[in-house]
Amino acid sequence: MPPSRALLIAPSYLHMPYAISHVLLIYAVEYNRRGATFVASFASLPCCAAINLLSSFTMLQRFVCVMLVITMAAALVSPHQPRYLPVPGGWMWSTCIHEVEPGSHILDLELAGAVVTHPRDGSSRTLPLCPRPFLRQSANPNPSESPRLSSSTNEQQQQQQSRASATRPANGWQAWTQFNNANNVTFDAFLGFFDVPVAPAKFPGQHFGILYLFTGLQNDAWVPDYSNYSAPPGFDIIQPVLQYGGGSSNGGGEYWGLASWYVTVGAGAVYSKTLRVNTGDAIFGNMTRTGSNSWYIAGVTPNGTATDITVTRNRLVSQAWAFCTLEVYDLASCAYFPPSSSQQHYTQLQLVASGTKVTANWEPLVHPNNLCGSKMTVSSPNTVTLTFQ
Repeated sequence: MPPSRALLIAPSYLHMPYAISHVLLIYAVEYNRRGATFVASFASLPCCAAINLLSSFTMLQRFVCVMLVITMAAALVSPHQPRYLPVPGGWMWSTCIHEVEPGSHILDLELAGAVVTHPRDGSSRTLPLCPRPFLRQSANPNPSESPRLSSSTNEQQQQQQSRASATRPANGWQAWTQFNNANNVTFDAFLGFFDVPVAPAKFPGQHFGILYLFTGLQNDAWVPDYSNYSAPPGFDIIQPVLQYGGGSSNGGGEYWGLASWYVTVGAGAVYSKTLRVNTGDAIFGNMTRTGSNSWYIAGVTPNGTATDITVTRNRLVSQAWAFCTLEVYDLASCAYFPPSSSQQHYTQLQLVASGTKVTANWEPLVHPNNLCGSKMTVSSPNTVTLTFQ
């Protein structure tokens, strides 16, 4: 029942005993949570209490009160209410996550925020510093949200199995490969293809849960919900990213989308507009240094359409860690992963440093609470295969 249809309960509300109509209203609002933070007690609302106690209220007064309650409820359950949301790298306050037009340039001024320049008209806007800390924790930090499961027997069995093998829903990096360049010398480029896998059979909801797949470069080995230390203050990751699900700031839903991301600790995250892509598409990931502290990040579809950004920041002088990654948030069932029969392939991977191709010695790693047994298999320096379960 979308919020607009909640208004349909108003006429019947006016003729029902207060207790029954009150429960119906709360049910309608609960049904519309869509993953948003929800803290409310309608019983304590003065006008509803007045309806219950003062039978002298006119029908019009009752109607106005009900409309007020429904309006307040819609505001409370809005999926756009500020809260922590997952990004490729951890949990970030939603007002710190910014969409930009493909082709935009981001000049990160550290403590002075970031300036985004529009690719077509050259106009610019300044992004403020993030008011809340970046989190690496292993569970949804919003207190009233929790992963949803359907009532099917099969999914209940899968959840029981997951509890036997893991103490919490899947959050953070599940399986990845990493490679650190010799002597921590920065890379100049990371290029390669990754295909779009088969979609999950089910998903927890339009605005809940998300799955990320990407190649990426970092200036540190830190991994969310895995490393035994907090993200360093200067941490960043640049990455062209495939996503499935709508549990993040850039919307999405039960389809595959492609965007390019720049994620930091103190300066928030920036992503290019998401392109819809299809199972079987070969995505070209491109991270190329364009200056001493500037990088071009792009995901390119098979027809040549790019969703891209260029970022300039002092911390980008060194990007010496390369990754191929499966990362998820708020997924409590293996049914929310691509099926066991599906794999994802990273091919023609190419790393460049100091003008020379680098032979990657990929190290495959997994999260200790790897919900579905996902793993990376290294076939060569140029080829890595992801098995989801």
